Amino acid sequence: FERLEQEVSRPINNDISGWTPPSHYPQTPRSKLCMGDRQLLLFYMEQCEANITTLTNAIDAFYSSINNNQPPKIFVAHSKFVILSAHKLVFIGDTLSRQAKVAQHSNTLCEKLKDIVVSTKTAALQDMTERVRELAGCTQ
Repeated sequence: FERLEQEVSRPINNDISGWTPPSHYPQTPRSKLCMGDRQLLLFYMEQCEANITTLTNAIDAFYSSINNNQPPKIFVAHSKFVILSAHKLVFIGDTLSRQAKVAQHSNTLCEKLKDIVVSTKTAALQDMTERVRELAGCTQ
């Protein structure tokens, strides 16, 4: 019970700065993912694996407390462990989803900025063309 409580209470690590991918995951150049996305997925994959194990243990302990006719205080505590363990997996999924949306919006913003640059250049060239025509008209 106490070991399970410690596992469930352990916070999710979302600091990838000091993390290095394990050597048993080869870096395949054939991947459609950029290196940063691949590293992020590997980072959270390790945590998902650990949290799935914790969730499985919490579910087993919950069922065991029910099968052994434990008092409500015990099986309610175990149900909380199940909920907390599952919530960690939801948090990881939500974090990855948000980062994907941020990247998508960042790419959209970048494309719009490129459009603005092209439009500005076109407007500047048109203005220069009109001025050259005016000057040409003045010299005739």
